[in-house]
Amino acid sequence: MNKEEKREQERADRLKRAKDLIGEMEKELAQHKSPKTVLVQMRKSALTDLRGELTELAELIGTKRHRLVFIGQVFVGKTTAICHLVGLTADREKKKANKAGVEKQIPVVEDLMATGSGVYNALRSDRYSRRKHGIRDRSLPS
Repeated sequence: MNKEEKREQERADRLKRAKDLIGEMEKELAQHKSPKTVLVQMRKSALTDLRGELTELAELIGTKRHRLVFIGQVFVGKTTAICHLVGLTADREKKKANKAGVEKQIPVVEDLMATGSGVYNALRSDRYSRRKHGIRDRSLPS
Protein backbone atom coordinates (compact mmCIF):
# COMPACT_ATOMS: atom_id res chain seq x y z
CA MET A 1 0.00 0.00 0.00
CA ASN A 2 1.54 3.31 -1.07
CA LYS A 3 1.37 6.60 0.88
CA GLU A 4 -1.69 7.90 -0.95
CA GLU A 5 -3.63 4.66 -0.50
CA LYS A 6 -2.68 4.60 3.17
CA ARG A 7 -3.90 8.18 3.66
CA GLU A 8 -7.15 7.38 1.86
CA GLN A 9 -7.67 4.31 4.05
CA GLU A 10 -6.99 6.33 7.21
CA ARG A 11 -9.44 8.99 6.05
CA ALA A 12 -12.10 6.35 5.38
CA ASP A 13 -11.48 4.75 8.79
CA ARG A 14 -11.80 8.10 10.57
CA LEU A 15 -14.98 8.93 8.68
CA LYS A 16 -16.50 5.55 9.61
CA ARG A 17 -15.52 6.05 13.27
CA ALA A 18 -17.08 9.52 13.29
CA LYS A 19 -20.31 8.20 11.79
CA ASP A 20 -20.37 5.34 14.31
CA LEU A 21 -19.97 7.82 17.17
CA ILE A 22 -22.74 10.01 15.78
CA GLY A 23 -24.98 6.93 15.66
CA GLU A 24 -24.18 6.09 19.29
CA MET A 25 -24.96 9.67 20.32
CA GLU A 26 -28.27 9.54 18.43
CA LYS A 27 -29.26 6.37 20.34
CA GLU A 28 -28.32 7.95 23.67
CA LEU A 29 -30.26 11.12 22.88
CA ALA A 30 -33.31 9.09 21.78
CA GLN A 31 -33.37 7.39 25.19
CA HIS A 32 -33.61 10.75 26.96
CA LYS A 33 -36.23 12.62 24.94
CA SER A 34 -37.77 14.06 28.12
CA PRO A 35 -35.11 14.23 30.81
CA LYS A 36 -36.37 13.84 34.34
CA THR A 37 -33.43 15.36 36.21
CA VAL A 38 -31.15 18.34 35.74
CA LEU A 39 -28.15 16.03 35.44
CA VAL A 40 -29.76 14.08 32.59
CA GLN A 41 -30.73 17.38 30.90
CA MET A 42 -27.12 18.60 31.17
CA ARG A 43 -25.87 15.33 29.71
CA LYS A 44 -28.36 15.56 26.84
CA SER A 45 -27.33 19.15 26.14
CA ALA A 46 -23.62 18.23 26.13
CA LEU A 47 -24.25 15.25 23.83
CA THR A 48 -26.27 17.44 21.46
CA ASP A 49 -23.40 19.95 21.26
CA LEU A 50 -20.84 17.18 20.73
CA ARG A 51 -22.98 15.58 18.04
CA GLY A 52 -23.09 18.91 16.17
CA GLU A 53 -19.32 19.32 16.38
CA LEU A 54 -18.71 15.73 15.33
CA THR A 55 -21.11 16.06 12.40
CA GLU A 56 -19.18 19.11 11.15
CA LEU A 57 -15.86 17.29 11.56
CA ALA A 58 -17.22 14.25 9.70
CA GLU A 59 -18.20 16.54 6.81
CA LEU A 60 -14.66 17.94 6.72
CA ILE A 61 -13.14 14.45 6.76
CA GLY A 62 -15.54 13.37 4.00
CA THR A 63 -14.46 16.24 1.76
CA LYS A 64 -11.52 15.24 -0.40
CA ARG A 65 -10.71 18.69 -1.73
CA HIS A 66 -9.89 21.69 0.44
CA ARG A 67 -8.51 25.15 -0.25
CA LEU A 68 -5.92 26.29 2.25
CA VAL A 69 -4.26 29.65 2.64
CA PHE A 70 -1.07 30.09 4.64
CA ILE A 71 -0.55 33.63 5.85
CA GLY A 72 2.27 34.73 8.12
CA GLN A 73 5.45 36.67 8.49
CA VAL A 74 8.69 35.71 6.77
CA PHE A 75 10.56 32.76 8.37
CA VAL A 76 7.64 31.29 10.32
CA GLY A 77 7.44 28.02 8.35
CA LYS A 78 4.55 28.41 5.89
CA THR A 79 6.34 26.62 3.04
CA THR A 80 7.70 24.00 5.43
CA ALA A 81 4.15 23.30 6.65
CA ILE A 82 2.96 22.95 3.05
CA CYS A 83 5.80 20.52 2.28
CA HIS A 84 4.88 18.32 5.22
CA LEU A 85 1.16 18.57 4.52
CA VAL A 86 1.40 17.36 0.92
CA GLY A 87 4.31 14.96 1.40
CA LEU A 88 7.03 17.00 -0.29
CA THR A 89 9.63 15.65 2.12
CA ALA A 90 12.37 13.05 1.98
CA ASP A 91 13.83 10.93 4.77
CA ARG A 92 17.60 11.18 4.58
CA GLU A 93 20.64 10.68 6.75
CA LYS A 94 23.22 13.40 7.38
CA LYS A 95 26.56 13.39 9.10
CA LYS A 96 26.67 15.46 12.25
CA ALA A 97 29.58 15.87 14.64
CA ASN A 98 28.91 15.56 18.37
CA LYS A 99 30.67 17.63 21.05
CA ALA A 100 33.65 15.27 20.99
CA GLY A 101 34.00 15.83 17.23
CA VAL A 102 32.92 12.31 16.27
CA GLU A 103 30.74 12.26 13.17
CA LYS A 104 27.56 10.25 13.34
CA GLN A 105 24.80 9.56 10.79
CA ILE A 106 21.48 10.97 11.97
CA PRO A 107 18.06 10.67 10.30
CA VAL A 108 16.54 13.96 9.06
CA VAL A 109 13.43 14.95 7.13
CA GLU A 110 14.19 17.41 4.35
CA ASP A 111 11.74 19.60 2.43
CA LEU A 112 11.78 19.01 -1.33
CA MET A 113 10.50 22.53 -2.05
CA ALA A 114 12.77 25.53 -1.72
CA THR A 115 12.32 27.24 1.65
CA GLY A 116 14.17 29.84 3.62
CA SER A 117 13.97 33.40 2.38
CA GLY A 118 10.22 33.83 2.29
CA VAL A 119 10.67 36.83 0.01
CA TYR A 120 11.42 34.54 -2.93
CA ASN A 121 8.04 32.82 -2.71
CA ALA A 122 6.23 36.15 -2.39
CA LEU A 123 8.02 37.49 -5.48
CA ARG A 124 7.27 34.33 -7.44
CA SER A 125 3.60 34.57 -6.50
CA ASP A 126 3.45 38.26 -7.38
CA ARG A 127 5.25 37.64 -10.69
CA TYR A 128 2.79 34.85 -11.55
CA SER A 129 -0.16 37.08 -10.70
CA ARG A 130 1.23 39.96 -12.75
CA ARG A 131 1.98 37.68 -15.73
CA LYS A 132 -1.51 36.16 -15.52
CA HIS A 133 -3.07 39.62 -15.73
CA GLY A 134 -0.69 40.91 -18.43
CA ILE A 135 1.26 43.29 -16.18
CA ARG A 136 4.99 43.55 -16.93
CA ASP A 137 7.50 44.64 -14.29
CA ARG A 138 11.18 44.28 -15.10
CA SER A 139 12.22 44.81 -11.47
CA LEU A 140 10.95 41.37 -10.45
CA PRO A 141 13.33 38.42 -10.92
CA SER A 142 12.34 35.86 -13.55
